[in-house]
Amino acid sequence: MLTNPGSESTTARSAVRGACINCGASHDGTYCPSCGQPRFVGRHTLRSLVRGLVERMFNTEAGLTHTVVELTARPGLMIREYLAGRTVRYMHPAAYLLVSAGAFAFCSSVFGGPTGSGGEDRLFAALLIPFVAGASRILFWRGRYNYAEHLISVMYLSAHVLLILAVLYVAVPLLPGRMLALYATAAITAAAAYFLWGYSQLFPGRTIRALLAGVVALLFGALSWAAGIIWLVNWLRH
Repeated sequence: MLTNPGSESTTARSAVRGACINCGASHDGTYCPSCGQPRFVGRHTLRSLVRGLVERMFNTEAGLTHTVVELTARPGLMIREYLAGRTVRYMHPAAYLLVSAGAFAFCSSVFGGPTGSGGEDRLFAALLIPFVAGASRILFWRGRYNYAEHLISVMYLSAHVLLILAVLYVAVPLLPGRMLALYATAAITAAAAYFLWGYSQLFPGRTIRALLAGVVALLFGALSWAAGIIWLVNWLRH
């Protein structure tokens, strides 16, 4: 079973004594006067995920740099911190996904891209995320994370994959034509490797199992998405 006792006990103690879960400062308000962290009670839900996006949609610079650095160096730790309630230092996952998708679209348009640069590919990737999160939830059904928390994790990792590809696209104009296919393969491999590495880091102590689960979640999520599309098309025809 997936556990993180330290985070849960810290959350519980913070709620009792009125201390900020992010910086530890004592306060009685909704927001910490020292760092701005909102009081975190309970756990993440789909409702809190949507509410957080609306609240921070127009403040996309908040936590962007820190989110990029932490997702690059310590994705598992960063996401676990966010799930534990320490959200003020990081960009909202949906907002980060939108920013990364924008950077990906810009770089693929300006510099060109060997693969995955069309609007259809970006739409496919975005629609795939809920299905991958659902597959992840099923694989760790007895774990501590609910569906919304799996969705947050997959959104962060998928967004960072788009950002990685956006950066890699910058080198495309410098490559000879015969190198583009090899570069495309290397870019996709690097992006997939990052996703699986980041996913495995979400579950300390179960790295190998989580790594294999990440592969299954991607495959099962893609198959579920395809099955859903086929069912929808057949339903519309009737």
